[in-house]
Amino acid sequence: VFVVGIGAADVMVAYSTSVAPEGGREGPAGDVYYMPMGGHRAYGEYSSRYGDYDRALRLCEEVLAERRAALPPNQLDIAASLSDMAELLESRGEYNRALPLLEEALARLRATLPAGDPGIATYLNRLAALYHQAGDYDRAMPLYEEAVVLRRVALPARHPDVAVSLNNLAGLYKSRGEYDRAV
Repeated sequence: VFVVGIGAADVMVAYSTSVAPEGGREGPAGDVYYMPMGGHRAYGEYSSRYGDYDRALRLCEEVLAERRAALPPNQLDIAASLSDMAELLESRGEYNRALPLLEEALARLRATLPAGDPGIATYLNRLAALYHQAGDYDRAMPLYEEAVVLRRVALPARHPDVAVSLNNLAGLYKSRGEYDRAV
């Protein structure tokens, strides 16, 4: 089983058998099937947007459980589900529950993506921001710094993502009262 693509409401999964899994339907490539995992995510996002955080969290947990059961551990979709759930918990101020999810998501990206991939910097920034919000500046600092280095190496000098990483690092310096380093 492996993911070969993602749609707005489904995850396309390729199976080595010719029998569609329960709840799936045959896709255009013979033994490719669409599994209704992403629909839960979309409903979870809808629920959180309209204040039903408990329902949204339950749906995020369901999607994560489905993906852990159906996909190999190195699939980035699992990291995305971890990140989605962390984002929801973060919006509720539950940093202690969100942090391990983002840490696991980052570990999965590091294990799957090539070293220096700018996608890793995105998760470094998210995890650093969460530590920053939680007031753990010492844990945020090396993550922000690594994100800056990764993006400076992987992206053109004037790329907006480089500026975002620099701005995040400057914000941390400001929070620490190190104004001379923030400018």
